[in-house]
Amino acid sequence: MRGKSHLIVGILVIIFLLNNIEATVAEAGVTVVSSRLYRSTGDLIGAWHWLRRDGHRTTWRFRGLPKREIYLNFTLLCTNKVNGGSGYGEEVRVIISPSGMPAISTSVKLINPFRPQYPHNTHGRGYSVYGAVKVVLKPNTPFAVTIYWPGVNRYHVATRKEGLKVAYVE
Repeated sequence: MRGKSHLIVGILVIIFLLNNIEATVAEAGVTVVSSRLYRSTGDLIGAWHWLRRDGHRTTWRFRGLPKREIYLNFTLLCTNKVNGGSGYGEEVRVIISPSGMPAISTSVKLINPFRPQYPHNTHGRGYSVYGAVKVVLKPNTPFAVTIYWPGVNRYHVATRKEGLKVAYVE
C-alpha cells in the first residue's frame, strides 16, 4: 500500500507541474495545451461551474494536435454536497469526440490527496482533485472532451476552462 501511495503522490506532483509550469515543461520536451472553447451547463458559483444535477456536463474543445498519444490532465474541485466537506474524490464519465470519427468513452478517477476527509462545510478547503487519462487520436484532428454528472459517488464536481490541460511528448 505504501508503494501505491508514493506512486499516486508522484503522479499528482507531475499533474501539478503540468498545470502550473507550462513554459518550463514545454522546454523539457512536453507540450501543454489549453482548450480553445469551454462550455458548461453546471451552476456557476464564483469562477467554477458545479456539476451536481442530472444533465449537467462540461465540454472543452481543442484544435488538432500533431501527436497520436495525448494525456488529458484534469485539475478540478470535488465535494460531497452543497457547502460540503474536504477530501472527497470522484470518478466521472469522459467522452472524447474527435471530429469526423466515433466518440471514445472512458472515465477518469479524480483523486483528492487532502486529509482529513470531513463531511461538513470546509468553505472550499480540501476540494482540489486531480486525474489524468491517456487517449490515442488521429493526429491533427480537432476534438472535444466532455465530462458528465453524476459520477460514481454522485459527489459535486466543479469545472472551469483551466481545469483541463492536454499534454503530449514532442
